[in-house]
Amino acid sequence: MSNIAAPYLQTLEDLEKRRAKCVEDLKTIDAAITGLRAAMGLTFNINLAAAAEEPTANFADLSVRKAVLRFLLQHSQIPMKTGSISDSLLAGGNEKATRANVSAVLSAMKQNGEIARTENGGYILTEQGIAAANYLAASE
Repeated sequence: MSNIAAPYLQTLEDLEKRRAKCVEDLKTIDAAITGLRAAMGLTFNINLAAAAEEPTANFADLSVRKAVLRFLLQHSQIPMKTGSISDSLLAGGNEKATRANVSAVLSAMKQNGEIARTENGGYILTEQGIAAANYLAASE
């Protein structure tokens, strides 16, 4: 190991420690969300900590629509923009998930009431979208 790499290794270790703490924080938040949803009688459960532990999900064998639904379900508490969705799906092996294709799918999903656009320009699943994503996940 060269002396040039030493500062990068230290930075990498620091980032990994910070990431681990964030994952622990997400687990705590997930537990609170699950408890609140149970108290409210809501049946769906979204596990953000599990999504955070899997940095690159596999979207390779999915249609762009199914991949978008799965991705948005995994990131349901965070409004996601078209470019971020496309980049993540491409990183997950879905070669069809270009920005243009993702944009077209998002437009159709918005018309169908499966997603909503947030103030910052990101997209989140609606109750109808969550139901569709859960249905597709159960049928896989």
